[in-house]
Amino acid sequence: MHAKRVAAIVLSLSAMLLAAETLPTAEELQQMVDKKDWAGLLAGTSRVLALKGTATAGYDRADLWTKKGEAQLQSAQFLPASQSFAKAAEEKGVAPDQSDKALAMSRLAKKSDAKGYKTPSRQGPMQTFDVLDPMKRNDALAALFTADAADAQQNAEKMKVVTDAKPLIDMAKQIADLRPLDRVVNKSSDKSDAIEKIVAENYVTQTKSWSTAAAKNLDAISASANEMVQQRTTDRLGRVTYREHRQGLTSGAQTDLQKYMQRAQQLAGTYTSIQQSMSEAGKTAIKPAETAIQGVYDQAKSIKAEAARPN
Repeated sequence: MHAKRVAAIVLSLSAMLLAAETLPTAEELQQMVDKKDWAGLLAGTSRVLALKGTATAGYDRADLWTKKGEAQLQSAQFLPASQSFAKAAEEKGVAPDQSDKALAMSRLAKKSDAKGYKTPSRQGPMQTFDVLDPMKRNDALAALFTADAADAQQNAEKMKVVTDAKPLIDMAKQIADLRPLDRVVNKSSDKSDAIEKIVAENYVTQTKSWSTAAAKNLDAISASANEMVQQRTTDRLGRVTYREHRQGLTSGAQTDLQKYMQRAQQLAGTYTSIQQSMSEAGKTAIKPAETAIQGVYDQAKSIKAEAARPN
């Protein structure tokens, strides 16, 4: 049994050594890019990326994914190319500008086909941009940003009247996807940050409006529950006594309190999901919404606890 295990280990090590000997080097992979050997590049990067641990020492995995994405793009494999560029951005230690470029290319590949990137017809006369020629790619990225920014701006304006969780969460993610493209095309995130600011301001306004109305109703519930009423009792001798006590919560008021607490919890979940996709400035801008939501929850909880206190 021991001999079999040793033999298996030896065979495994031999296979690893053989694979390492035949792997293309980082320099050879770059030569494939220069020669536009897309089939060779796709095969080479795929083989290296399949390895783990020390076998990939000397390779930049983010660069490997980027090269694989380029090979797939040039081979008209647009969705796989998009996925490879996205994986490049996810690699540990990837430089911020490299991550931005990879995410921008992921978006461009996803929106393109064999004819190139076509601008949306809803935004005017359709134009087509070459995505395969690196010298023309910046024009395609710029056109993509213009289209995506216009969509995001339009959706942000709609947030003035949207209170459901999903559109708000989707909007935050849309801006997060736009930001890397903004930095690649415009060398800053000013335009996507401005759209995010609109969403944040509208969201805070809506949340505060809800919390103000809720607080007013909760005040009324509290006042009614704490209203003093007299209870008249007559003993066996016919003597009448009066005792004052708080009215307490009606069954309807108890139901309303529970609804406010549940709604506050739902809004808190939406808040968490939104801020996860926002920039630090966006997170700061929507912070008042969290305070307003928590205030309603705490007020309802306090009224409920006070009502349970013995008279």
